[in-house]
Amino acid sequence: MLKNILAIILIISSICFAQSSGIINDNFNEAIQEYNSGNYDLAYSLFNKIIDSEFNSKTTIAYIFLAKSDMKLMQFQQADSILTNFLEQFPNSNYIDEARLSLADCYLEEKEYDNSFSTLIKLAESTDSSYYFNYGKETAEKIAYHHLSSYEVESRFDSTTNPKIKPIILLILSELKVKESNLTSAKKYLTELIRKFPQSEEKVKAENILNRISNENFSPDTKIIGIILPLSGTDVPQNALTASKEILEGIKYAVDQFNSERKSNKIGIIIRDTQFDQNRIEEIKEEFQTNPSIKAIIGPIFSNEVRIAIDDFKDLKIPIISPTATDDDLTSKSPYFFQANPPFSFRGKLMANYVYYVLNLRRVGVFDATTGYSPIIASNFVNEFTNDGGTVFTTATYKSNTFVLDSSFSKIAAFRDTLQGLYLPLSDKVDAQAILSQLVQDSLEIPIFGNQDWLYSKGLEASSDISNRLLFTSDSFIDYGGRDFSEFSNNFTAETKMDVNRNVLYGYDTAKYLLTVLRNSGNTREDVIQKMESGITSVGFHNNISFDKSHINNYLNIIRYSNGKFDLVDRFKLRTNQ
Repeated sequence: MLKNILAIILIISSICFAQSSGIINDNFNEAIQEYNSGNYDLAYSLFNKIIDSEFNSKTTIAYIFLAKSDMKLMQFQQADSILTNFLEQFPNSNYIDEARLSLADCYLEEKEYDNSFSTLIKLAESTDSSYYFNYGKETAEKIAYHHLSSYEVESRFDSTTNPKIKPIILLILSELKVKESNLTSAKKYLTELIRKFPQSEEKVKAENILNRISNENFSPDTKIIGIILPLSGTDVPQNALTASKEILEGIKYAVDQFNSERKSNKIGIIIRDTQFDQNRIEEIKEEFQTNPSIKAIIGPIFSNEVRIAIDDFKDLKIPIISPTATDDDLTSKSPYFFQANPPFSFRGKLMANYVYYVLNLRRVGVFDATTGYSPIIASNFVNEFTNDGGTVFTTATYKSNTFVLDSSFSKIAAFRDTLQGLYLPLSDKVDAQAILSQLVQDSLEIPIFGNQDWLYSKGLEASSDISNRLLFTSDSFIDYGGRDFSEFSNNFTAETKMDVNRNVLYGYDTAKYLLTVLRNSGNTREDVIQKMESGITSVGFHNNISFDKSHINNYLNIIRYSNGKFDLVDRFKLRTNQ
């Protein structure tokens, strides 16, 4: 009797399990159908329903498709989280390879190239499938070549002991070193690969590369740009590394564009990571010293690192151009340094030129802060405007972050009937609102001129009668609605998977300028310097670039605020014949 009861229970359980399994399969098939039809929201809901059910044969694969649905819906961080948790919870799943592949794709969409590369290498390292192995290897190689430096890949090589992965990374490293024109290191990696991994698939390719580069020597007639930027380092802030890498992407894109339009006379680049370390910069200098093909250097981007570089490289007599460093004394430290982003003192001079020569104003006042760079800018404005022939009738100062200005502003207000304009360089954008309020209070309805901090200030809309008279200088202004920029932005994003921002354009425009110089100059470093000093101009997306013997870029943007938006008035060049 008991046996019969047990048999009945087993039969009922089997029927229930079969029914439940059938329902799960039907739900999964429906979810897959919706996914394949592009109905990703509905598919996501159905996959989630399967996961929320009791653990079943479709639970793990449902997780994978849940993340894939998120990726289709552009929810990359959510997909990242799902796949990362999956790898931790189900390390022995039959779908572990697909999870890693999907996570690598997700990282790539998020522009986390190093994480994508590492995940693909892990995929190749752990899989038993030839498909996933080849996919991981080939895609990792493409990502490294287009988005990583050799330094970033070297750290991955040092951390793996897998004999089938070592030759893959050695080959990738050698290809990056060739791309960076570091043939000595490339040969070292290729030789190590051939010697240590003679049975690997990578050996034949390594021998072909080695044969190709073994007879290549540096030629004085070849033109190469050295790129020295902080791309890694434990002591470097993350935002600084991000900015540096964005600038590098702009540089590389400009060079790729330039070379794609030429069958010959192409210009190469050598990329070196300074790691924000003086010893590393000295090592780079020793390498560059032996390579006469390097005609100019772009970088560094921070003023304190520029100081180190221009001191170390002074014996090479090689032109160094920084896209972003702004300290006032840098060009006085080296006859070979060029400053693409004008220093603060220059900005006051240029606005003085614009007010005097373009706006034809002759009587102005100056109201500046007592701290920060505002006094430097104001002093240079006063000197230049006076030298031009104008008159500064009155000057006054205020303490930054002080929101009661009536007493300090009284000197300016006393000349309301005399002044044709007022120069107001900020040290801190927070001061703008109080200054505008004071201008309204005193009913001072004259043109206002300022510096770049006005671009980021609040309160302009609240004081529209006053702020609509505002003009200021800026080292960067992007015409997002322009046809040329829109085309450039679309092409750049399609190529790099990155959005165009100010840092990208600092790099792109600087490289574009230098490529124009190299194309039109002789083959020596002296020739390049002479061409840079000649005033040759390159029209950029964020600003134009042109130098004279001062080695400071002579251009700034003149921006107008008008009814809630900023417009480019002019790309104005400092008068240098004084």
